Amino acid sequence: IDVLLHPSLREGVPRAIIEAMSRGCPVIATDVGATAELLEPSDLIPSRSVPAIVAALPGATSTEWQAARARANWTKAHRYDRDTLGKERRAFWEGFARYAQTNRTECR
Repeated sequence: IDVLLHPSLREGVPRAIIEAMSRGCPVIATDVGATAELLEPSDLIPSRSVPAIVAALPGATSTEWQAARARANWTKAHRYDRDTLGKERRAFWEGFARYAQTNRTECR
């Protein structure tokens, strides 16, 4: 696949986009849900805008753009892998537990 075009109207966590990014695939997607956290602003198009989709396609055929986005997407997607997120979650909950221990109050 050369480019994933993902013109979604609604997204929560855009798993298809994360999966494509994790395989080094360039992505153009609508600016809905958490998509804006994943992609560069230049790779986002307004939702429900057919003219924006049409305008984005010629640039997506550039091999230079595809190679640059593939590298950037692959790198960014790996911030969301199980091991990385597990370490961040564990660090958060350990910090929370330390905070709770030092700021404990008695319930009556």
